[in-house]
Amino acid sequence: MSRLYEVYIYSKLHERYGDAIKFQVAGYWRTAVDFVDTDKKIVIDTKYKPQYDGSNGGIVEDIRQISAYARDSKILKAMGCNENNVVDCLIIYPEKMIDNEHKNEDDFTFDDCAQLESLDGIDHLLYKATPIKGYKRFYKLSFTMPYL
Repeated sequence: MSRLYEVYIYSKLHERYGDAIKFQVAGYWRTAVDFVDTDKKIVIDTKYKPQYDGSNGGIVEDIRQISAYARDSKILKAMGCNENNVVDCLIIYPEKMIDNEHKNEDDFTFDDCAQLESLDGIDHLLYKATPIKGYKRFYKLSFTMPYL
């Protein structure tokens, strides 16, 4: 299910942000980050962990993993950054669903996600992402999944 979620999120990110979103960017030591936003310089990783909705329980291991991606020379180079850049890091996870609040996939776009609303020209992933307390430039963003 994790891979399916990752590919679904990629399709929605690419639909919204186009070629600025790169998928499965390779790093050193046979690693690869799920996505990078080359325009906004953001390392993005999906986690199929609905428990992050309203909690940070268990998030430290994921922060460690994403921290490594954000300091990987190959990934930074693919983003157009040098090794001295400190980039933002974002975890995208599924929002917990309440019964009977499902949307059909055909009716769902990234624009529907409250966290991605545009306001006064601000139109990027971190606008309504929640900062992760205790970690500099780390954020999390829930994404409502459609029900088929």
